[in-house]
Amino acid sequence: MIRRLLLTLIVLAAAVGLAASQDVTPSPTLLAQIDELEQWATEIRGLHALSPVDRRFPNRSEVEAFIASQLDDPETLDFYRDAQVAYVAFDLLPPDFDLVASLRELLVAQVGGYYDTDTKSMNTLLLTGGELADRLPLLEQIVYVHEFTHALQDQNFDLMKLLGGEDDVAFAQQYPDQALAGQALVEGDATEVMTVFVQRLTEERPAEVLRDFSALTGALGSFDIPSGTPPILEAELTFPYLNGQKFVQALVADGGWARVDDAFRNPPRSTEQIINPDAYLSGDEPMAVDLPDMSAALGTGWSQRFDRTGGEFFLRRYLSTQLLSFAVTRAAGGWGGDRYRLYTDSTGQFAWVWKLTWDTAKDADQFASIIDMFMTSRFGSEASDGCWVGSDGAACIAQAGPGGDVVISRAPTLDLAVAMRDTAGF
Repeated sequence: MIRRLLLTLIVLAAAVGLAASQDVTPSPTLLAQIDELEQWATEIRGLHALSPVDRRFPNRSEVEAFIASQLDDPETLDFYRDAQVAYVAFDLLPPDFDLVASLRELLVAQVGGYYDTDTKSMNTLLLTGGELADRLPLLEQIVYVHEFTHALQDQNFDLMKLLGGEDDVAFAQQYPDQALAGQALVEGDATEVMTVFVQRLTEERPAEVLRDFSALTGALGSFDIPSGTPPILEAELTFPYLNGQKFVQALVADGGWARVDDAFRNPPRSTEQIINPDAYLSGDEPMAVDLPDMSAALGTGWSQRFDRTGGEFFLRRYLSTQLLSFAVTRAAGGWGGDRYRLYTDSTGQFAWVWKLTWDTAKDADQFASIIDMFMTSRFGSEASDGCWVGSDGAACIAQAGPGGDVVISRAPTLDLAVAMRDTAGF
């Protein structure tokens, strides 16, 4: 399943590539080093393995086959067909983009290893070249510690349960913002353990780190995100690692690793809480938003594809299609909750309406002002009665008075955009 795949693949934020390796039995010397790496991870994280962990060292072709098996799963393919509709409707992908092919290329290029929640096995690849020998080079040690942290998480907290259990794909489809937040907790935790490991190893064994440093920097500098990867895919891939680590660091600063354990028992429910850890620490939960059905406003021939929360991460990505980062932060920073309904017809056209609520009246007014600029940039013209019209459709905006909720509608025609806005309006 795709969310399970993204959860268990260990994609290094610095971007590394695969080198072929052999699936062979580790030597006693290597096993001793692996035992030591697991002791490092256990000490840093404060979690203990409840049972032996299945260690594997697959080669490149085996990893590519694993990725393919995940992406070619029928339920996963349906997930991405739906995801592509949303990405296209919110200007995040062009209509003819091959989403699965791009994701396959991205994952194969970036994977450093993975923990398989089905088989309970952790898989480490040789990234700096050569074959499995009597010791893992520094980069592989870093990956191994990350992987082993996932094994500790799974044994102590049940990772699949965290992201929807056996219905993880359906959960991610209905609750994408919450699923991404949970994933950020999992990957941020493992990334922070990995980082602390490198810091401590450098302090205690500087000569060992220096010996492997040139090979490490060479591997990290030789591979990039594949050209042509859409920003939305790159952002979704790196968000759990980069923002997730900052979230975990905030938890550790607040109450040590025990605070992170508490987060696994009471996971974050929104990407707002990941982006702004104080929201999680203060108990700021996402607000529920009511949004009526648009079927009557649209008329016959339309069917609903989504009725769900977009979340702060998704809002930021949408705003980034037209705005610079400082404007995106100002517009989205006060997100309090949202809900959107997306509809399609038999010709492939789409229409959607999005209602957003805010933490404060100031946040709401700030967003309303910036989304006006966003739409003017998007359609290349000024608004008329709160609506914009372009060659590919129309959009309208309404606000429930100063400091109130904001509604955005998007449709193939101005009449439909107005009808949806008014149906959802105030």
